[in-house]
Amino acid sequence: MKKYYLLLTFLIGVCSLYSQNLDSYNFVKTTISGFDLWSYAMTTDNAGNIYATGKTESLDTDYEEIVVIKYLPNGAIDSSFGTDGVFSYDFGSMLYQRGNDITVATNGKILITGYASVSYTHQNLFVMRLNQNGTLDTSFNTDGVFTIDNGYKNNAHKIVIANGGKIFIGGTIATSTTSQLAMLKLNDNGTYDTTFNLDGISATDIGNNSDNNYIKDMDILPDGKIMTLAATGYSILLVRFTNNGELDTTFGAGDGIYEYSPGNINYEYYASEFHINTDGTIFILATKDCVGCNPGSGSNVSRWVFKIDTNGAFDNTFSGNGEYYIDNFLSPRVAFAITDAQEIYIAVKRYDFELRKLTSSGTLDTSFHSDGIWNTTTVDHRKMYPLEMSLDSSGELMILGKFFYPGFLDNSFIFYNGPTQNNVVLSVEEAQLDGGFALYPNPTKDVFYVKNDNINSPIAIEVYNSLGMQLFTKKLSHIDNSISLQGYASGVYYVKFSGTNTTQTILKN
Repeated sequence: MKKYYLLLTFLIGVCSLYSQNLDSYNFVKTTISGFDLWSYAMTTDNAGNIYATGKTESLDTDYEEIVVIKYLPNGAIDSSFGTDGVFSYDFGSMLYQRGNDITVATNGKILITGYASVSYTHQNLFVMRLNQNGTLDTSFNTDGVFTIDNGYKNNAHKIVIANGGKIFIGGTIATSTTSQLAMLKLNDNGTYDTTFNLDGISATDIGNNSDNNYIKDMDILPDGKIMTLAATGYSILLVRFTNNGELDTTFGAGDGIYEYSPGNINYEYYASEFHINTDGTIFILATKDCVGCNPGSGSNVSRWVFKIDTNGAFDNTFSGNGEYYIDNFLSPRVAFAITDAQEIYIAVKRYDFELRKLTSSGTLDTSFHSDGIWNTTTVDHRKMYPLEMSLDSSGELMILGKFFYPGFLDNSFIFYNGPTQNNVVLSVEEAQLDGGFALYPNPTKDVFYVKNDNINSPIAIEVYNSLGMQLFTKKLSHIDNSISLQGYASGVYYVKFSGTNTTQTILKN
């Protein structure tokens, strides 16, 4: 089955640390024709390349496949990776399948973890490793894929590579009666590390016979111990393990566990992610679900950020009582990122998308867009649905997610302040053209096409508005020669091939 890929990149960037207009951020929007595309996790390598993983879902049959997409540092899809920049994998005859997390080893190998569901009660955990060119690495577990299939409902949420190359996976392994907090340790070749809890698997039975016990997030501490964010039933757990996979009895109530329970039968909490600060304190992001609330009230779901001190208690220096809530919205997705100074960025879709910045004390930072909250003024961007956010040491944000807007339902986006244009054209590959080119239809409503009989390799075009300001660039090929002006105002636009003086006009009605 041939898939066609469309990439639209908005190429003006700013830094999130300053009170500038975030509507000038770069948006990298990826669409796979005929498929609904979801990207749940992203990572970068040492060269600045961006990798995203998730799933594709057929718009005709709802059938899913696991997907990995590679972007160059300037936001263009790396066509040398997989097939035109995309790696797809199908376990075959699965109800659902997707990648939950992704990371890159120091040698450039890409690791993905997630699940493949045979049925509603039978789900397999998987880890796969790819080469830099987007092919399965057959030096990993002989075929590039590691799975746990015991006939029950297993899942992997997090993958971390330790110093020395050992691979840790956090998730859940189920039995006929319960689900267990599961942590795996693999050797670089994809086999179990049997020095870890004897067989390479640490499975912790919380003892409540719930089918909702899992490790959601995980980090390896400087002393080699493993801190995890987990859940049991509807409570949130911090669980610390020794470096050999046993519960660390020096943590928590002598059992290695701190539990944060709703304390109210009307509320359920779900763990999302955590961040361990350099001073040992921890920020936790979670969902608070009011199961007894009126579903139509708009207040049944809250996002909960709380801070835990080094003793496992709420840190009351943060937001007065250690807790910060965002109430009154229905979307189940949110993402956060923490600076070295313990400032917090929270991306959330309420009625519209917004980005908040909190000070280290848990109050809105009024130096950020005057009130601590940015709301995009672009109509389609208001429907951004954040799934993951990262923040580097220079203060640059990157948000992974999806648009929920008519005409934008089948996409994945990356929202980031990458290379700033500042009247300098971004560096992209160029190809020499022989002869002219044609734009059609002209005038156009939204989408037009570029015709040139000599497009034998990807070339780059630049689109400018009537004031001569560059709006975006795009690579064209014999497979995809379309350009979209959707979201732009009616008027005259200029189309130029990079590296040439050849320019034509297009009129948008």
